[in-house]
Amino acid sequence: MNDTIVAVSSAPGEGLRGIVRLSGPEAFACAAAVFRGGTRPAGRAVLFGEVDAADGLRAPAHVLVMPGPRSYTREDVAEIHTCAAPPLLDRIVARLVEAGARPAEPGEFTLRAFLNGRIDLMQAEAVAALIEARGEAEFRHAQRALAGAAGEAIAAAREALLGVRAELEAELDFPEEEDVRFLPCEAARAAIRRVRENLAGMRASAPPRRERLRIVLAGRENAGKSTLFNALIAREHAIVHEEPGTTLDAVTADAVIGAAPCTLVDTAGTGARGGPLAEAAGRVRERALADADVTVGVVDIAASDAGVALDEIVAWRAVDVLAGTKIDLLGAAAAEGWAERLVPVSAVTGQGIERLRAAIAAAVAAKHGPGALVSARQEHALARALEALARAEDDAGRPELCAAELRAAEDALGEILGEGLGGDVLGEVFRRFCIGK
Repeated sequence: MNDTIVAVSSAPGEGLRGIVRLSGPEAFACAAAVFRGGTRPAGRAVLFGEVDAADGLRAPAHVLVMPGPRSYTREDVAEIHTCAAPPLLDRIVARLVEAGARPAEPGEFTLRAFLNGRIDLMQAEAVAALIEARGEAEFRHAQRALAGAAGEAIAAAREALLGVRAELEAELDFPEEEDVRFLPCEAARAAIRRVRENLAGMRASAPPRRERLRIVLAGRENAGKSTLFNALIAREHAIVHEEPGTTLDAVTADAVIGAAPCTLVDTAGTGARGGPLAEAAGRVRERALADADVTVGVVDIAASDAGVALDEIVAWRAVDVLAGTKIDLLGAAAAEGWAERLVPVSAVTGQGIERLRAAIAAAVAAKHGPGALVSARQEHALARALEALARAEDDAGRPELCAAELRAAEDALGEILGEGLGGDVLGEVFRRFCIGK
């Protein structure tokens, strides 16, 4: 990394401002070759003037001067801000290459930030996740990862495991030393369990990396699922009829619940009469539920056996939200009596629909809000760390085996932060980035 790199770092196409970024030991000298303006001071500065792209092609510009190590890459960084015309930006880059800079590879600015210790690998991957975010929920999730708290938590977990392993290995190295206080077996097991549970919580809270979360409605036949489905997406999409068994296939539609882009899924009701169609519909329903991020149990609370139906759906599977439909057929007092057990709604009048939306949004946030992982690589390494910690817990009474498993867990956690990774792995990570980032 002894050379200077250059790339257009603003979004491609038309815009109000184009940015050309330089990083490296000759960043300021290269920028001076194309910029006409004030004299660069010793520290950070903004210089105003114009950029000369040669052959009479000039434009107003200003340059941000950021000496290392107080910069994104911890190297000298210069950014030329000017008009966003693609031909102008291309000419500026060409002139900077003539002045001694090298065209940057995809993600090379962030790679330099990582290699220079400015960010850990979790934060580097968060930069890519931030750029690729398809909705507000994904964007906020990537922001949290970029803030660095997740990397600090991983580092703290490694430090705690190192402390336990050091005591276990002291027992192995000095078995006859009476003045050495060894860690009791149960104390070691408890310390490992605490770390494992904390890491498992981090893994469980990470949102799924797909474009839209899947919100699945499930319940008895004629519970009002399809009418509720239409009310939640605010249009007629699912077929609604009083005849039981109208919905056979999984019906889907895109919606936004809270801040999250979702796919809402209506499924065939349970309790259908037998036959090939009912069996096929049941298989489709089970596949949809297995792939659900949030499950909404739907109960017709106007039915005479509503209490039985509610008990059935609670016993049948874990549901995240319970909705009681058809409150327009009940008196106000009867509907209010259900409010402690579920969200009473009427898809016909719209009563309770916004409250149900809020409950679904809360379920999404509770499951996926505070997550920290932003890549499959991180998930795989964390899974290996958790497996090693589970074995270490089991082997707490056998110091040699326990210490070996703790070392394996520490190594896996180190991989999440980018420690000890080869160039091929880093190449895969940074290949996701666009040029200029």
